[in-house]
Amino acid sequence: MTAHNPKRRTVLTVDRSVAGSPAAKLLEPGDLLLAVDGKVVNSFGDVSAAVRAPEVTLTIWRAGTEMTVPLKTVALSGRDVDRVLIWAGATLQAPHRAMAVQRGIEPDGVFIAFFMYGSPASRYKLWAGRRITRGGRHSTSPDLDAFIRAVTGRPDDASLRLKTESWNGQVEIITLRLDQHYWPAYELRRTETGWKRLPLE
Repeated sequence: MTAHNPKRRTVLTVDRSVAGSPAAKLLEPGDLLLAVDGKVVNSFGDVSAAVRAPEVTLTIWRAGTEMTVPLKTVALSGRDVDRVLIWAGATLQAPHRAMAVQRGIEPDGVFIAFFMYGSPASRYKLWAGRRITRGGRHSTSPDLDAFIRAVTGRPDDASLRLKTESWNGQVEIITLRLDQHYWPAYELRRTETGWKRLPLE
């Protein structure tokens, strides 16, 4: 390390990884990153230049032992939300990437970003900040499409049981009654010309 950069005698440490990524399955907090594809690294610039291939081999130091770990690389887009579902007065979307980065929460289920007062979501405590992981008898993991399949086609005033989970793993089961007359469901998608509204029913 000293020979690689005499002026920068540092070693990169794994602080945390994005939940659901290949790195989260192989790396642990506290791992020391020594080399990428056999080339010594001790700065972010070194790592950025070395991980542009689809797959790399990392040399790490863990628990007093040097290890080599094959790792697939993934590109993380700068855009987070391209699609929003308005359902029962709640704004639903895929979980924020920040939850996976900062909290280590797997990007599963459907994230409740907002709810409107007076809506079924408000009355039946479909609170913002939670994730819906099951709708009726169907699991809504891993994406918004699974949730749409689970909830569409139901008559007005129908009841639906939902399993929700907070960021710290607290599970709550609620039963929500639909009001499609005042709170119809629709989808908003980002397109090249702006956001487009699409009805679900």
